[in-house]
Amino acid sequence: MKKVFVLYIAIALFYSCKQEEKEEFRNIILGDTICTPSGLKYIFLKEGNGRPIHLKSKVEAYMDLYINESDSIYWSTSTEEDSIFRFIHGVTFMIKGFEELNNYLIEGDEVTAILPDSIAYGREGGNGMPAAATLIYNPLIIKKVSKPKRLISDTLQIIITKEGSQAAIDFYSKTINSDLKEEFHTDTELIFNLLDSLMVKEFYQETEKLSQYFEKTNNNDFELQTFAYYEMLGLEEQGKVNDAMLIVDEQLNRESHWEWWNDKKTN
Repeated sequence: MKKVFVLYIAIALFYSCKQEEKEEFRNIILGDTICTPSGLKYIFLKEGNGRPIHLKSKVEAYMDLYINESDSIYWSTSTEEDSIFRFIHGVTFMIKGFEELNNYLIEGDEVTAILPDSIAYGREGGNGMPAAATLIYNPLIIKKVSKPKRLISDTLQIIITKEGSQAAIDFYSKTINSDLKEEFHTDTELIFNLLDSLMVKEFYQETEKLSQYFEKTNNNDFELQTFAYYEMLGLEEQGKVNDAMLIVDEQLNRESHWEWWNDKKTN
């Protein structure tokens, strides 16, 4: 029965499109299908009345994702913490169609959306998706939208370049322990992006020092191992191979550790 329902939605969206014209004031008719030039199709199930999604808004959403005409859920946020998927619009890497869709939504909206492969994972597929997959979000519910904020990673990178890693650590510590934190997105994902950028710029010592700091202030297993990974990379690039291998040994002694550490030890 659900397969028939998903197929019905796909057919209805295909044949009943209205062209999307982005307006300052929305004129939403529940049940009408909106099409955009990219091939995105979506239908409003419920109209919200909250904050619009803007560049650098943090969004909390619930969604069930189907692939092609399957009646089985491919992925659902019900498997995530609090059943919520969190991202920063325009910052967190998203497929083209999903990012476009969020340009049109506000807090409280509930939609069904179809993304053809051209604005999803392409003809070749990828990220576990089959080739030429059409994605159907049914539903996508926008639970919460924050005001746009600055990224703390951008500010930390400027400070590191001008004053060094300790000044950046001092600024971060002051920010998260004061009202200043309301002006920034401080998600750990952003710190990982910062460390990637520092490695590319060959700021290896700074990568080591920041990773050490965040290891000491974190208790999430995945994040701890990720910071250890960046610390190890920074040490290796400085020629401190023995120190880098000590980190590998420390991680292997953890009750739960990535298989990657075993590979690093043996290679």
